[in-house]
Amino acid sequence: MTLGEIINIAKHSELNTLSVKSNDSAITDFINLGLIDLYSMFPLRTEEYIIELQDNVTIYDLPSDFMYMTGAFEEVPKNSTMNSIPVPINEENNPFSINTINYKQVQIPLTVKGGYISILYVPKPEKMVATELNAELPIPDQFVQPLLNFVAYKGHGAIKSNGNGESDVYFIRYMKSVDAVRSLG
Repeated sequence: MTLGEIINIAKHSELNTLSVKSNDSAITDFINLGLIDLYSMFPLRTEEYIIELQDNVTIYDLPSDFMYMTGAFEEVPKNSTMNSIPVPINEENNPFSINTINYKQVQIPLTVKGGYISILYVPKPEKMVATELNAELPIPDQFVQPLLNFVAYKGHGAIKSNGNGESDVYFIRYMKSVDAVRSLG
């Protein structure tokens, strides 16, 4: 599905009664926020980042599109091939654990010069731009409904009635649709 298609669906359904429906840029911003939220819950795409270990260095920068780690492996030479050994992640009491010390750096307790650590991570989704309506959404089709519910949640965010916001209803719908995707696989 393209950005233009989801914007049109949102305009004719969840955002139909709101003035924001005429603002493609605002809707695209809601879509971008929704994509980040979905990527934070589901590893929809993974990348590998290789860190070459240096002597007396334990803190290394992560790629700019890093969201979170899904795995880490120490690359060890054995019989002229490289073997991958799983490395623990963020295990507080484990002295061999790789730890994310902030959103853009990792601490690696190993200081073997010439060694490598392979980090598997979920990258941030590419930012959608309102002028590129033919751009494909970076999600499978089963995530379209949760994304539309997220867009509606954001679009209705400023509207209040009797102390309850319409956005609360869409946030609940969003979480239920996320749970449905999670349970169906």
